[in-house]
Amino acid sequence: MTAIKNSMFPFRSSFQHITNMKERFDKLQGQLATGQKADTLAEMGSGRFFGLTMRSRLDKIAGYQDTITMVNLRLDVLDTAMSRLDRLEADQRMLAMPGGYGSSNINLTTTPSLSLARLDEVFDLLNSSVDGRYLFGGSTTDRRPVENIGSILDGALGRAGFRTVVGERKLADAGDGLGRLAIDATVAGTVSLAEDGTHPFGFKLSTLSTSSSNIALTPPAGTPPALSVAFTGQPLAGEIVNVGLTLPDGTQAVIRLGASADTTGAGAFQIGADETE
Repeated sequence: MTAIKNSMFPFRSSFQHITNMKERFDKLQGQLATGQKADTLAEMGSGRFFGLTMRSRLDKIAGYQDTITMVNLRLDVLDTAMSRLDRLEADQRMLAMPGGYGSSNINLTTTPSLSLARLDEVFDLLNSSVDGRYLFGGSTTDRRPVENIGSILDGALGRAGFRTVVGERKLADAGDGLGRLAIDATVAGTVSLAEDGTHPFGFKLSTLSTSSSNIALTPPAGTPPALSVAFTGQPLAGEIVNVGLTLPDGTQAVIRLGASADTTGAGAFQIGADETE
């Protein structure tokens, strides 16, 4: 009869199975608690490649979603700003239109302050930013595209503001009060009108016409341009001379001068005793 030995009882194998089951149980508990399949990439075995690829794709999708969200936010801010700018333009246009001055023309008193407030709001809208990016700055997104209203109107850091520049331009355009035009009536029966130099300031002579057969015209010519009106006979009352001017802002204007037998006022010239007076 064969003797029974302890080698017939696999105690070690059974203990190992129990230990393995305990380790697997602990791992499953960890996966359940953390939601992670493994603590390290090495534990994932051949599945780590797919895990890394999937994680990379999820990160890209999340990045795209964040970008889409940010772009949508910027577009919403831009849309709101543009809508408000359009409203401001319409309100200001209505305020400046004849007939829009309100009861007893009260808007004429409030127009300057309202205009200043709206201009300030326009600058604020143009300086709109989202997450540190200025939306109206073009390729330069880290600096405000428009200075504050105080610097623009009154100047800053030794630079002249808009009010100063406009005042200087107004003085330059006015000259001695005739819009930088010189009048010469030293020749009997002839009146000459000439620009006082070659520059962008003041009125520019453009056209000359008359309805009288007793007036000879020399249209604007030369450098600087000059014109002349010569009376070859007595003009009749009501006959006119039209002098066309180009204003500093590029618009056109016509000064209409009518012959009158009475003491003349604005827009007329008096008929003298003969063509030399």
